Amino acid sequence: MKKILGVIALGLLLLGCMRTAVFLPGELSATDCYLCGRNEGSQMAAYRGRNSLGILCTDKFAVFDIFASACDGWGRKKKENANRLHMIIRGESHGTIATMGIVDRPAREVDIVLEEGDRLSLGGLEGVLCRECNDFFAQLQAEREEGLADVFLVDFLTAKVYPLDISRHFFVGDYFVIIDAGECMVTVTVVYVPKTGPGKPVI
Repeated sequence: MKKILGVIALGLLLLGCMRTAVFLPGELSATDCYLCGRNEGSQMAAYRGRNSLGILCTDKFAVFDIFASACDGWGRKKKENANRLHMIIRGESHGTIATMGIVDRPAREVDIVLEEGDRLSLGGLEGVLCRECNDFFAQLQAEREEGLADVFLVDFLTAKVYPLDISRHFFVGDYFVIIDAGECMVTVTVVYVPKTGPGKPVI
């Protein structure tokens, strides 16, 4: 009986070691990656494949959809017929993220206030990313001498991530993005502008 219990205990110990080994920095499989994979422990799993853009905070690997409809506590869409504002307070030494827009209009403005704690930490990403995604963030950080904010724009359709530290404008799929980046404040304007069919003018 003692031998059987010993074998079971050894098996559980080895299983625990194996699970720990899987989550070494940059060694997570692409399938289990919190960003590009389908890990159920990541909030990205809820948005995977959606034709929308979101904000990714790498400190807790939290994400939210910029165009998500406001819902009540029961998941029902709130009745709105005017401007809407959604604010996220990130906690001590962190700033805030606020999204604003007009209901049923294909545009949103995201105002991000940065505090001293809002800096990308590669150590905080250990064990949640595959090697390719880990290398991507490492390269971004290496290119910025003064550090990089831990808040990014993310395309849910492709899982591609865009830093918000430089003022610029560009297309991401069906969306036109304008970034106005300051030292402590970033404003991101996103407009849904899908391609028009042949012969249809853009108004």
